[in-house]
Amino acid sequence: MPPSERSSVWRLFSVLALASLIVPTLAFGQATTGTISGTVRDQSGGVIAAAAVSVRNLDTNITRAGTTESDGRYNFPGLPVGRYELTAEVKGFAKYVRGPITLILNQEAVVNPELKPATTQETITVIADAAILNTTTAEVGVQFDPRRLAELPISGQFNNGGGFRDVFAAVLSAPGVSQLNSGNTAFTTGTSFSANGSRTRGNNFMIDGQDTNEPGVAGRSQWMNNPDIVQEVRLITNQFLPE
Repeated sequence: MPPSERSSVWRLFSVLALASLIVPTLAFGQATTGTISGTVRDQSGGVIAAAAVSVRNLDTNITRAGTTESDGRYNFPGLPVGRYELTAEVKGFAKYVRGPITLILNQEAVVNPELKPATTQETITVIADAAILNTTTAEVGVQFDPRRLAELPISGQFNNGGGFRDVFAAVLSAPGVSQLNSGNTAFTTGTSFSANGSRTRGNNFMIDGQDTNEPGVAGRSQWMNNPDIVQEVRLITNQFLPE
């Protein structure tokens, strides 16, 4: 399914946490968004305050704008996932444009513009994405994009041995995640798995930022056997953020 046709598809967010049933509901809205942040500096490394910074969604053309703080920092939280273009400018320096920046699920993309002095109106365009490596938090997780979901095996298995298609089975390829062995009790709908030795009751599941846990014994309450309707899967296995 081309990216242009995925505007209304589900984005899935899977968090493995011991206290999954007491996650605050106000945090649910953050599950399908990301953040673009960074520090604006000059060529000598000095921070630039009051620089005008904006991010534009290349798919919807929606723009958010602001100015840098006294330490040169800017921050745009709660951005829908997608492709963005970042612009930074201040009087006396060449305009800085960078993109496309592909913002993925729950990512904090760090972009640090470096402005160069300019005597005339000038624009410097950088064609580069933001680094995927998370350097802003201690959170440990794995991102499954559409290509990985299409190429990884997604065959789950019932306790009685019967097989089925389940997009959650992709998480079995993540470090520290294993399918339950014989004798283990399964509480989830679909593929049962354990992360870093935790119980299946410690798994928390969210779809499009909404709680989708079975209220009785925990675990999933909704089948996800069609991978074509899922755009991204985010699996968090350790060092969970307060959200």
